[in-house]
Amino acid sequence: MGVRFLSFGELLWETAGEKRRPGGLSFATAAHACRLGGAAALYGRVGNDPDGDRILSLAAAYGIETSFVQRDRAHATGEATLGPAREHQGIIGYTVPRGAAAFHVHADHEIMERLAAMRFDALCFQAMSVMFPRPEETLACLLESIDVAEVFCDFNLRGRLFNRKAFECSLHHATIARCNARELTTISTILFGKLMSPKQFADAISRKFVVPLVCVRHGCESCSVYHAGEFEQVDTPADAPGDASGGGDAFNAAFLSLFCAGKPPSDSARAANRVARYAAQHTDGIPEYPPGIKSLLRA
Repeated sequence: MGVRFLSFGELLWETAGEKRRPGGLSFATAAHACRLGGAAALYGRVGNDPDGDRILSLAAAYGIETSFVQRDRAHATGEATLGPAREHQGIIGYTVPRGAAAFHVHADHEIMERLAAMRFDALCFQAMSVMFPRPEETLACLLESIDVAEVFCDFNLRGRLFNRKAFECSLHHATIARCNARELTTISTILFGKLMSPKQFADAISRKFVVPLVCVRHGCESCSVYHAGEFEQVDTPADAPGDASGGGDAFNAAFLSLFCAGKPPSDSARAANRVARYAAQHTDGIPEYPPGIKSLLRA
């Protein structure tokens, strides 16, 4: 059995142009983790409707544990619409119905008891999750209840669903924080009132919020890793020409799979860059990873 993930957050459908797919960082990270040989479970909420049925069916097909997902009879599963990113800011356009079931998740006593009896290597969530009162309360309760080694926060900026409070709350929970280089302008200005380099940002996050590990991605071929006071640029040359962007959820799953298994952060990031690049070249969904990619995750 590989690394065991618990993925918390929004379970929605996402529409971009003519494409419609199950969305939310929680779903995608869990799916990549399972495809890479790990085990993953979802904690979230969907409507008691066909869209909710379909999300759970697809999750099960990837091998994701769905018994911790709540069903909502009063609120629909909901659909988010993705738009173009704001230039130089890395913020993807994102419109989502505020009444979606995802934002009514709560700390279910029976589920919490079941989770408390288990151990997870990593809990993953995105900063957007704590923008809403009930998910914020649920995440806090979850972290008090479960046995988990690492708490991974991906800033993953979407639309206008972020603010200083959400960033600070997320970082107080996190042991690992990740963002993209293009998001730095927004995040560093909100948190520290100025633009920062990746090194300055990682050092400030680590000191102010006591986050042991900070990662900044620069596309699929490079990232910066800050851990134990050391800052390292990790470059992974491309095997072949192709898209160097995207693949963030695959990066998360691969990085955590290795780091939680005991690999150094730089080695984990180097392999995760290659996994992310492969995933970014398969835009039609979560790919089946070939043996050569899976072999990168052998700790």
